[in-house]
Amino acid sequence: QFDGLRASGVEFEMHRRGLLIAARTRPGLQAAQALVAAARAAGYAGETQVHMGPEVQAVEPALADAVIGVVHAVADAHVRPESLLAGLRATLLKEGATLRGGVAVRGVERDGAGWTVATTSGAEPSDRVVLAAGVDSTVLLRQLGVRVPLLPGKGYSVTAIGTGTAPAHPVKLLEANIACSPFDAGLRLSGMFELGARGQHVRAGA
Repeated sequence: QFDGLRASGVEFEMHRRGLLIAARTRPGLQAAQALVAAARAAGYAGETQVHMGPEVQAVEPALADAVIGVVHAVADAHVRPESLLAGLRATLLKEGATLRGGVAVRGVERDGAGWTVATTSGAEPSDRVVLAAGVDSTVLLRQLGVRVPLLPGKGYSVTAIGTGTAPAHPVKLLEANIACSPFDAGLRLSGMFELGARGQHVRAGA
């Protein structure tokens, strides 16, 4: 999908370096291999490689000697999300779309052969409507008699530029449950994910 967006002219930051799942213990490495096995059972067909001992630093010099092994999902890519949103926005504007910030959608209803979208700035008639409001789509769809089982989720991350050797690959530190995503300007560290969480509140222990 991301390759298709790029081919269509959407500009955003994407790197195709694969994903490393790094383990400091043998049970951790076994858990990483179990993750790959579960992904394959679900249909994942990408190439994976297991590296241990000195091979670890050969693949990723930023990893310490404490990492005893990694599983490398070779074909995986990673995208900087905010650059993707900016690229989509720029492409839509270029193609003549009108984007309205600060306008909330309150409801969608049938109007003859088309639709009416109720917003905080007034009613908008439309031939077709695409609902892409994340978990809030469930509320809008429920008004139309459609139930979609979606749950909200909230993650925590920090992006910074520092000294030392930054990883060349995105790395999932298995035991610590931390993801490291290298971008052109900075390294993003992502930790806890709260399924069912809403709002901007940050948990102190996250």
